[in-house]
Amino acid sequence: MLRLQLAAIFFGLSFVISSCGRDSHYSIAALDDSVQNQRFWPVSLPSDGQLNQGHKLMRYMRAATNRELPLNFFRDLVAADAAVEVIEGDWPAYQPGVFYGGTISMPSASNPEAWTIGEWSSFYNELFHAWFGLVFTKEDRYASGRARIWTSERMNHYRKAYPSDPKLAQEEAWSETVASVMINLAPLRLEGATRYPAFETFVYSINRTVAPVSHSDRPGYTPEAESTYPAEWEYRDLFVYLTTVQPPEKKAE
Repeated sequence: MLRLQLAAIFFGLSFVISSCGRDSHYSIAALDDSVQNQRFWPVSLPSDGQLNQGHKLMRYMRAATNRELPLNFFRDLVAADAAVEVIEGDWPAYQPGVFYGGTISMPSASNPEAWTIGEWSSFYNELFHAWFGLVFTKEDRYASGRARIWTSERMNHYRKAYPSDPKLAQEEAWSETVASVMINLAPLRLEGATRYPAFETFVYSINRTVAPVSHSDRPGYTPEAESTYPAEWEYRDLFVYLTTVQPPEKKAE
């Protein structure tokens, strides 16, 4: 996680400005063509009002709505009545429950309204794990998605990163990729105006929008975890799960 966030600072500087907590100190005139005036992904849906407003994730969903972030993972978890809560922790983490549900730990969990882009990126990394374990792997409507990713070819690919659990390696590559996308996706609030990333920013790009499994310092992972990436079609599926929008096509080299 830390490795990805540090790398993201270098490849996405224009979108990490607000993670420094100094949005108003930067000039819009200094921004390049990677930002624009309109958002290309949807946020709230009319049906969101029918969700359980008392669910423990709703405060964070409302904060994400105000930040104009994609809400699919929240929406699915709340609709499934998944027992997920967010607690104060020293470092972002997700812990599945023993029998059901799970817990997301976040520094400053009590104040999501003030989270920086970096904090939202970390939170979405962990929110993805909750969504993946409690919705994607269980609900019938995602059966075709599971069949696409859990093939012998994909498992052999990810086994290089984690020989004993290639499915976990794949999940980690996807979660790190979510964090990478969110670093670039979160709108910038500068000088009283909001600027959004350009659609073309989100083409499949190794070490920019797409992250490796990583975690090679953890037991069970191999050094190849740092160079094992999702395929382009995996990234496209994941991007739709996150935003409901197909990412741009990768241009032929």
